Amino acid sequence: MTDFKALAASPVDFDTELARLSGECDRLNAAINRIEREQAHREAGDTRHGHGPSAWWELSLAEALARAPRANAERERLFSDLAAVCAGLKEADAAYAGWPRFFPTQTSGGGHVHASTSCHTLYASTDIGWRPDLSGKTVDEAVAELGPLLCQVCFPEARAEYKRDPREYARERNAGRKAAEEAAKAARDAPRKLTGDEQFTTSYGADRVTTVAACKQLIRDAAEQRVELEWYRSPAATANWAGTGEQLANVTRNVAGHLAQKDDDAARAEAVLLRRERQHEGHGATAGEISQVKDRAGKRARKAWGI
Repeated sequence: MTDFKALAASPVDFDTELARLSGECDRLNAAINRIEREQAHREAGDTRHGHGPSAWWELSLAEALARAPRANAERERLFSDLAAVCAGLKEADAAYAGWPRFFPTQTSGGGHVHASTSCHTLYASTDIGWRPDLSGKTVDEAVAELGPLLCQVCFPEARAEYKRDPREYARERNAGRKAAEEAAKAARDAPRKLTGDEQFTTSYGADRVTTVAACKQLIRDAAEQRVELEWYRSPAATANWAGTGEQLANVTRNVAGHLAQKDDDAARAEAVLLRRERQHEGHGATAGEISQVKDRAGKRARKAWGI
């Protein structure tokens, strides 16, 4: 048996044990209810008529228990355990010294925090919680943990700002949470996304460049286009070209024109990457890193074109 008089020196320990006993009381009552409503009747071979709340058994509970010795014995044991738990609850009630308790509720409107479960603003259907870990704490400490949602009836002396409307408070918290999430996302995106004044539209394709990766791709594109132009101007192109010389010349001019545009885009991309890297290390690229991007792209292209 728990010594609640000794535990009274620590409201948190006292109420933590009381909450455990209260939960055990609920468990035992539920188990007894299952035996009386179902188990005893089934063990007795009883017949149930109907369904749902209006269903009924042919045998009375006493008759069913008389024919169901195992269910009856289990029920008696549960009642014995329940009596011990109830004695503990009674002892706890006598030893309670009146320290503050906090009971947060869940309702469609958000729910207030109550000082007891006997507040007249509560309904039988209200989902009532309990925070034994806050027992004995000050109102300020409870509000810091649970929010400024104190019930006006339970805490009449509390500061007005501690008795907020749950709906209004929820809206503010959601707005604050959304703003924090957006700020966190912006921080995560900062190393890879260009700011508004850094973004630009390409000369080749008129695409909007919004990321660091896109800038690097423009640099690769220009390096690859340069290799392509080199091939079209090589003897291999003349030797392997299936069309006329004029057609080859037209294709070469087109490739050269595209390269001019891609060189322009690459130059703008390089400038953006270098500026970003100067302003914030790791958010852009150094001159050495850009040179590596060009070299790798050129090597891949030369291999692809057989140069």
